[in-house]
Amino acid sequence: MELHGLPDFATALATEGAQLFAPYGEQGPMLLTPGALAVAEAEAGGPDFLLETVRGRTPLLPPRPYAALDFRLRASYALAEALAVARQQIVGARVAPLALSGGALRLGGGAVPNDLRRRIPLAWNGLGLARCALRISIETAGLLIEGLRGAVLPIHAYADLVIIGVAPRLPHTVSFDPHALLVALAAAADSEGRMAYSALGAFFQRELGALPVSVGGAVAQDERTLLAESLIDHTLQRFGQIIAPPDDGAEPWVALAPGASLGAGRFTWDLAEPLLASRPLTLRLDPFAAARAVVDRRGIEAVTRATVVPSLPSGALAVMVTANLPAEREGVTALGVNLCAPARPPQRPQAALATALLEPPADSARVTLRLSPREPAAYTYTTFAVLADAGGAEEVRGEPTEHTGDLLELGGEQFPLDSIAVSAEPALLERALVRCTRRRPAAGGAGAPLEYSFALTLERPVRSLALPRGAAAGASLTVDAEEPGGAGRLRLGPLPAGDLCIDRFSFREYGPQRVMVEAALAPGAPSLLVELLPEGAPETPKAIGIVQLRPERPRQEWGYFAPSPFAPGYRYRLRRPTGEPPEPWSAARSPFEPLLIA
Repeated sequence: MELHGLPDFATALATEGAQLFAPYGEQGPMLLTPGALAVAEAEAGGPDFLLETVRGRTPLLPPRPYAALDFRLRASYALAEALAVARQQIVGARVAPLALSGGALRLGGGAVPNDLRRRIPLAWNGLGLARCALRISIETAGLLIEGLRGAVLPIHAYADLVIIGVAPRLPHTVSFDPHALLVALAAAADSEGRMAYSALGAFFQRELGALPVSVGGAVAQDERTLLAESLIDHTLQRFGQIIAPPDDGAEPWVALAPGASLGAGRFTWDLAEPLLASRPLTLRLDPFAAARAVVDRRGIEAVTRATVVPSLPSGALAVMVTANLPAEREGVTALGVNLCAPARPPQRPQAALATALLEPPADSARVTLRLSPREPAAYTYTTFAVLADAGGAEEVRGEPTEHTGDLLELGGEQFPLDSIAVSAEPALLERALVRCTRRRPAAGGAGAPLEYSFALTLERPVRSLALPRGAAAGASLTVDAEEPGGAGRLRLGPLPAGDLCIDRFSFREYGPQRVMVEAALAPGAPSLLVELLPEGAPETPKAIGIVQLRPERPRQEWGYFAPSPFAPGYRYRLRRPTGEPPEPWSAARSPFEPLLIA
């Protein structure tokens, strides 16, 4: 896996309940973890939340009554606060949301029914959205409906996420006996080799002499925390994994291999080498709060639906197909999945086939496989997509995959596509015209690169570009933002083609700025008073900053805030003695160069 651009765990900064990381390789924006999750808003307004009950027309024939709970989660990021922290460290730093992949949602509580008490895989779509769909009983649906109407609903939810990054590097080697290390860790774990993630951290925070490892070279005091973190990352990568807590709590846990599984020997880790590492992130949320608020205003019908379906013959399997995909899919004319249950003679001499076409925004469908009575609910599914461009239409297919059950949940990775999700936030679109260009090599590498340009607007702030799997390799994205009227222009890229969320924070010209002001003053020379005014700010005493330079202190830093990325600069002038007319302001200057006053 390519490490460049991943979070560098050695650079973690705390900000507003989240963490901010520099990218490994020092190219690109700093990456911010989400601070919270909540139910997303639907396109029509209100929460993207639905509780559907499904019954057959005849109670004595399939399908048996059931209910489906379907909602989408959105990750939220405190980007403004993170930008202020980043600019304290790096002049012109940019920040971006850390893209999420994988993880699971778990529901718990003292009175939670068993069909709710399970882990729901989270399939993120590249835009900070994940779909949660689960089949529940009619009885459980009744409890949820009563809770949404205002009754006590003692259910809490945790999202167990995993962040992929690069472990801290240190100029040390670590030598140890893996059997001895795992035996020592087992003493701090439970009978199944599980322990809280914080307990693993406490283990490696011990005095070095108390650890069953030998560290080459002297460890400085300011390296001690990074050393412990690096040892945790290496240990989990080689001997363990992150798991959900067994006590239904908020703290993530880890499971370690038993010491008996390894014989005595000697391992050596070079901590200076980059290592792909995983770290847990657990967020608590209430997926029912937004729905309950809507019910208070508009009634239970706003978030529930009752569906009556035709009765099914004995043995027929009704499969509910759901997919978590971007609603905007450029170049896709059809998308779906084929289901196939091979023939089972003599009960069923022919294969059972069904096709589910998925259309946004619901991206769900019900299909029926006509199986024989008492046949297991097993089949193979194959995703497909029909793409169209200037060269014509092309159908691409995924790999056949075995599956069981009447609920088929699909994520973007199950489709034979490379999808590049590009979005822009309203705060940027309200003040800029944003246009993106995707370039990719021509088929076979011959000929000029293929370009596709598109605009992002307030009416259409999200676009998802679909390519056949593997075709995104070598592709790039360029973003041009232009002030209405053409007064100012900014460009991002070319960037490697990938999911991209564009905001004011994407541009180094926006937000907190710092300028070093310096003058060459001979010993004994009088001090200089330098007045500075942010570009576009009114010429008032409150807006004007003042820096005093003296021979013994000829350098001073001045900070200000640029509310528009199109006006990031400042003007300056020397203050004249009282009674003299002020000097004219200078032309606007860049905040990314020091101000040297002759």
